[in-house]
Amino acid sequence: MELGSVVGIFFDRQAGGNRENPFLTSFFNSVDNIGENGQDKIDLVQFLQSVDMSQYWNYPGSLTTPPCTEGVLWSVMKNVQPISDAQLKRFSKYLADDKDFADGKGNNRVVQNWNDRMVCYSGASGLLSAGAAVLAVAAAFSF
Repeated sequence: MELGSVVGIFFDRQAGGNRENPFLTSFFNSVDNIGENGQDKIDLVQFLQSVDMSQYWNYPGSLTTPPCTEGVLWSVMKNVQPISDAQLKRFSKYLADDKDFADGKGNNRVVQNWNDRMVCYSGASGLLSAGAAVLAVAAAFSF
């Protein structure tokens, strides 16, 4: 039984030219203003429209947060997005540098066994529409 879908997107300082990422800037602004009137909005649709979704890896897996439920279809985009040193440091503050989160390891789970999973690569355009990606990412954020 398929639980849902997750879209994975790589962020990289070197491949992205160590540039500020506008989406991450809006994300951090929104986090800073949680609970305040007039809080900033995160424009997820605009961000996803900027990501080339014509090439991706696809495999059956599980959620990465407890209870790590199986039955999730992962689609990991080949297109790498920029992130600056400052943004990476700020993002790491919430995960890898937080001793209360996964004992400061930055991840909620250890590497899992391969279990004969098949990873497929798709270079064909249009197989994962931006609309489907928005729904998948929205579902991922709801956990």
